[in-house]
Amino acid sequence: MEQIKDLRSWKAHNQRRWELEKNVLPTDERAPFVCECTSPDCCQPVSLTMLEYESAHVAPDWYAVIPNHVIPPHGTRVVVKHPHFWVVETAEQQR
Repeated sequence: MEQIKDLRSWKAHNQRRWELEKNVLPTDERAPFVCECTSPDCCQPVSLTMLEYESAHVAPDWYAVIPNHVIPPHGTRVVVKHPHFWVVETAEQQR
């Protein structure tokens, strides 16, 4: 079976960053978060404002990724496409 990234760990990392910066950064300033795609080799940044980060995680199985960082066999589907990031939904039980 192909290895996939531990999404919960990266999401927790990004959540901690958001908690530290949400009340410090100006509302229109973007911060680098780790792409939450399923590729075990991806550690690329996805730049989001604090509000974008919040909206990308409205549902517990939603993740913020760089555009086109969707790996079809990993059970993800695109929920929202923005020019600089996409929100994907995963089959959480697979992670």
